[in-house]
Amino acid sequence: MAQVATPPPLFARAEFQDACAEAAFVHRAVGVLPMDLSGLTLTGADRVGFIHSISSNDVASLSTGQGCFSLILTAKGKIQYPLTVLVAPDRIDLGVEESLLEPLKSFLESSLVMEDVRIQDASRDWQFFNLSGSRLVEAMDQLNLRMPGKREFDWIEEKGVSVIRCSRTIEAGVDIRVAADQAAEWFEKLVFVAQGQDGGPVGAIARDILRIEAAQPKFGIDYSWEHFPQEAALENRAVSFTKGCFTGQEVVARIKTYGDVRRRLVGMVPAGPPPAPGDAVYLDGAEPPEPVGNVTSAARSIKYSKSVALAMVSTRAASPGGVLRVSSIDGAQARVVDIAGTGSSPWL
Repeated sequence: MAQVATPPPLFARAEFQDACAEAAFVHRAVGVLPMDLSGLTLTGADRVGFIHSISSNDVASLSTGQGCFSLILTAKGKIQYPLTVLVAPDRIDLGVEESLLEPLKSFLESSLVMEDVRIQDASRDWQFFNLSGSRLVEAMDQLNLRMPGKREFDWIEEKGVSVIRCSRTIEAGVDIRVAADQAAEWFEKLVFVAQGQDGGPVGAIARDILRIEAAQPKFGIDYSWEHFPQEAALENRAVSFTKGCFTGQEVVARIKTYGDVRRRLVGMVPAGPPPAPGDAVYLDGAEPPEPVGNVTSAARSIKYSKSVALAMVSTRAASPGGVLRVSSIDGAQARVVDIAGTGSSPWL
């Protein structure tokens, strides 16, 4: 978390009341999700070219007030760091999970050669909240905050508060980035407005339910440094295949052309209760029965009243519409869905 003078203990809560009720806030009205995010700022004349050349998405094409989700890959095309990139007139802001902040900063510093780029740790400066829900617009009006543009990661910054279009649930949402020394005041204000809309604060357990329900994989849980972007089903969100050279570009381009991966992150709709992360997954009817992957995340969707899960499986088991078995060859059936597309929810 960003460090503040008096860290509010509510920020770290697993639950504020009941995880299912908190997830329902978002679908019924609006929820306030404290986020464990941090960031770096890049300044200097070469900041755009630098981050464009070492990350997978097309940063150079972004205008002020726009952003994107991107990946920093190894030369062999494996994922090192997922991050968000926001373009301001005089700087670039990078958003990253707190656990990755220090290694990312060290990596960026080691990647500089002669570029005019200065890298600053902003972890003590910012606190992030996400505001999501079916009544988001009404809540923003009450907060006197303007909505940014309609593209994901469009953003505006006014009076020290940044509002970033960011879908962390299946409902509309924005990240709200405030000064760390004003975090307690903003948390109280956000919760007050949410409760007035019949919503409220959302703890870490419900936040994870909402993430899985939105088919959003999490680094370190659903994918890791062992995976290519196509294995993590991130190619549509995080990779530009037209921008030209970047670190790992040749490998991911070859995978796009020849499909040369052995595994793929997919969604599953299991019959019955959610499976446990780590549960083995089997191809229905295969002989001899052998595991083809493992569940990485699972939850009971409040929105759809069904179990939903993410699983890393072999490509032969990754075809949408296919049937898998969970835990054993005789376990509960699970229908495979594609989570890499854009648009409507894959669970429908």
